[in-house]
Amino acid sequence: MVDVLHVLIGGWSAEPVPLVAAAAAVLIYDSGSRRLATTQPESAPTRTQQACLAAGIALILVALLSPLDDFALQLQWVHMVQHLVLLVVAPPLIVLARPWDTGMAAFGPRLRRVLGAPERLLSTHARRGAASIAAVVVFVAVLWVWHVPALYNLTLRDEAVHNLEHTAFLAVGLIFWTAVLPRSDAVVALGMIARSVVVLTGLVGGWLLAVYIGYAPTVLYAYSGRGGLTATADQQIAAGVMWVPASVPFLIVLIWLGARWFENDARAAAAEAGLRGEVHA
Repeated sequence: MVDVLHVLIGGWSAEPVPLVAAAAAVLIYDSGSRRLATTQPESAPTRTQQACLAAGIALILVALLSPLDDFALQLQWVHMVQHLVLLVVAPPLIVLARPWDTGMAAFGPRLRRVLGAPERLLSTHARRGAASIAAVVVFVAVLWVWHVPALYNLTLRDEAVHNLEHTAFLAVGLIFWTAVLPRSDAVVALGMIARSVVVLTGLVGGWLLAVYIGYAPTVLYAYSGRGGLTATADQQIAAGVMWVPASVPFLIVLIWLGARWFENDARAAAAEAGLRGEVHA
């Protein structure tokens, strides 16, 4: 019992970079929220969006500062869980909170113009589509590159490289989910089919990596097994984590996109029927 409490309470680290970054993000978001609530109440984030931001940041801190980070160096499947939190769990929660739009409201007009440059560059459907293609290509590429055995094993030996890996995962996760999740009405967004293609591409890219890891004829990474698991079993469980639990966020978004598609079709059909009724009247 004492050992368990030590792991849960005493196994946490206090690395300054994640803590300072999280605190800064929360303060900027809160400042922007308060300003929007005063000047543009209709644009202020809802309580649900605020909760999404808090949950996303909390999950990042758990992934990086909790005992999970130590266990990730001992068991591959735990390391995979850590990666998935940074790639497909925390980022979509943060994106749903609309952090960019809300955070920009905390700054003055000049800085807002500078920070708003990326959105202005993506002001057409063609540019937004090209950016989304780039986002999913980078997402899949970064996922695969960091699972190349030589580079992956380096992250287990070098803390700086390990931190770089985590930063890369979180960055591409935020970019990818920004491309597919709903935006404000003022922002040009991809259509439902295009978003679905982007989500499916990311999903299949992860599946293929899971197959590569799970069916590898040898142990790929520098794990020796622990807690009754052989290195082979540990590797196969890690592949299973990437295959099944990691698919859940993608499937949720695909279901949501399908529902929105049918809803839009129903609205269009109802509007068309109403116009016909007016014409006949």
